Amino acid sequence: MAEATTGNNIASINEGTGIINRISSTFSNVRRMSADPAVQKSIPLAFGVIVAFVGIIVFFTMQKSNMTTLFASLPESEKSAVIQTLKQNGVNVSLNPSTGEVVVPVDAYHQSRMLLAAQGLPASVPDGYQSLGDMPMGTSRSVEAIKIKQSLEAELSRSINFISGISSARVHLAIPEKTVFAREIAMPSASVFIKLANGRSLGRQQVQSIVHLVASSVPSLNSENITVVDQFGELLSKPSSDAASSASNEQMSQTMRLGEIYRSRVISLLTPIVGAGNLKAEINVDMSFTKSVDKIKDDLIALLTKLKNEGKKVVAYGATSKSTTVTNYFGITPDLVDCIYDTTPIKQNKYSPGAHIPVLPYNQFRESNPDYVLLFAWDHATEIMKKEMDYMGSDRHWITYIPEVKID
Repeated sequence: MAEATTGNNIASINEGTGIINRISSTFSNVRRMSADPAVQKSIPLAFGVIVAFVGIIVFFTMQKSNMTTLFASLPESEKSAVIQTLKQNGVNVSLNPSTGEVVVPVDAYHQSRMLLAAQGLPASVPDGYQSLGDMPMGTSRSVEAIKIKQSLEAELSRSINFISGISSARVHLAIPEKTVFAREIAMPSASVFIKLANGRSLGRQQVQSIVHLVASSVPSLNSENITVVDQFGELLSKPSSDAASSASNEQMSQTMRLGEIYRSRVISLLTPIVGAGNLKAEINVDMSFTKSVDKIKDDLIALLTKLKNEGKKVVAYGATSKSTTVTNYFGITPDLVDCIYDTTPIKQNKYSPGAHIPVLPYNQFRESNPDYVLLFAWDHATEIMKKEMDYMGSDRHWITYIPEVKID
């Protein structure tokens, strides 16, 4: 019995000694391999490969799919229904923490729209021109006109929503009914309500872009008849009542336009030489307005005085904020210009600020039979002259004063 126990102990010791010898032999082999110059040179490379492999695995593990906005301006009740419906259908939907927009993965965008459309969601998003297809046969002309107006408002709202910094927008159009009585023609007008994103504001150029977008979409809609208001009740489209500020803005606008013209010319000249996309040009224009404005003032007053002395009838076109600045700074009075014709009803049958020149309705313009027309709305000269081309003909002439006084 004791001999058997002793034999087992000796066998265990021999087995343990063998394991130790194998481990020791393995370490000896590793030390010999690490001492090899070729192995030592390859260790940094192997370490770099391992680190890169681990980094790639971590990157793809933590990478999130690109998200895109599904709807930007939904009421809270609609957001709740939309998110619940999409989650029930296995879509990874969430809310943007900074803007509150409903976002989904890019590859699930169209699928999400189809799923929501099948459920009739969201109910508050306007359909635009798509709603015109739902009008039944026999719809009256008045109902049809209202539907068309609502569709146009919805489409304009959609377009304005794409402008950076705007969270949502609504457009209200006031389009008068057509009448056979020429003297009772009323001009259309529009109001644009915009909700700005948190911490965002619109620049003057963006407001003007909204105004021109709406004006270009509605026939006979003058840009001066468009009002833009934000969620704080601030009137963004109002003209400056300060003549000095208005003149300064006009000067800056003219400087920027001139700089853009020169920049375009430089690029068009050098692109054939250096190749498209290989050229960037920046033009800084420094203009002295004091001398040029004084010269325009003297030339315009001299021309108007000469025409009145010759017995010519001179009227003005467009009672704008620019006209108020010009008439007061230049000293243009009713002795030099009989009246100003304007399309804005609120300005008609009143007097221009400061100069007290009568402002008359536009529909009386062609009845007045003037010899010369002073164009105050010089920034819209091309479109106005084109519009009045048939009436002006060769017997009547335009007077413009930007960039210099001339008769067209």
